[in-house]
Amino acid sequence: MPFHADIKLFYSPYSEGLGAFGENYVATKTIEFAKYFDNRQCFSERDLESWAGIVMLEMALDGEYEKSDSIVLAYNKTIVNNCVTCTPKQKETIKKLGANLLEKWHDFLINRGY
Repeated sequence: MPFHADIKLFYSPYSEGLGAFGENYVATKTIEFAKYFDNRQCFSERDLESWAGIVMLEMALDGEYEKSDSIVLAYNKTIVNNCVTCTPKQKETIKKLGANLLEKWHDFLINRGY
């Protein structure tokens, strides 16, 4: 099932496991993750946005967030540093993921009243 197929998955009993796995997978297997997006017929921009949502929700569920971007900026720095040997296309994928994650984080903070 593509990750964008059912957004309700984020709010299901599987969301905690999915979020923890997703956040860890992207952070530790960044190059492998980026390679999946080399073929845009298999994984689209919408899928990348879904992955940003998965990671952001895990950060929010962890409850370790601040009223700032520091947690997201640190995560984005990690994934960019993990992608030093990536192709230009893969680096662009990681850059887009980071931008999507930051945008979703800002929305989250606004919705929380911060």
